[in-house]
Amino acid sequence: MLAYASPSLYRMFCQLTGFGGTTMRASQAPDKILEQSVTVTFNADIQQKLPMTFEPEEKSITLHIGQERLTHYRVKNLSDKPLKVVATYNVTPDAMGRFLNKTQCFCFESLTLNPKQEASLPISFFVDPAATEDKDASKITTLTLSYTFFPAKE
Repeated sequence: MLAYASPSLYRMFCQLTGFGGTTMRASQAPDKILEQSVTVTFNADIQQKLPMTFEPEEKSITLHIGQERLTHYRVKNLSDKPLKVVATYNVTPDAMGRFLNKTQCFCFESLTLNPKQEASLPISFFVDPAATEDKDASKITTLTLSYTFFPAKE
C-alpha cells in the first residue's frame, strides 16, 4: 500500500480511516450525548534520549459518549538547550480509534521548548455516539489515549 511508503501519506491514511488506533479530527462535538459512559485513560511516553518530562494532568476521565472534554498534558525541557519535539498518538483498543475524535490537539505539530521551559498542552475530545452501533467498539468501556514525543526533524 502506498500509505506505508511515506510517513506523511501514512499519517493522512491513518487519520482518515482510524487505522492502528489513530483518532479522528472533528470541528465540533455531536449534539447527541448518550447516557452510556466510557473511561479514557491517558498515557505519555518519550523517546528515551529526550531530556524532558511528559505526563497527563489527569490519569483518566469518565465521560458520556458524545460529551466533549478538555484535559491537558504537561511537558518540560530538562536541558540547558532549546528542544524541538513532535508528538504522535494512538488509541487502544484499536477498534475505538475511529470513534475518539479530537477537536483540539498538539499532535504532529512541532513544539520548541526553551531551556527549562514547561508547558501545558491541551487536548479536547469526545467519543462518537456511532461507537455504540459498531460490533467491536460497542463492547469497549475503557480506552487509552497514548502520546509519544520524538525529536522533530529540522
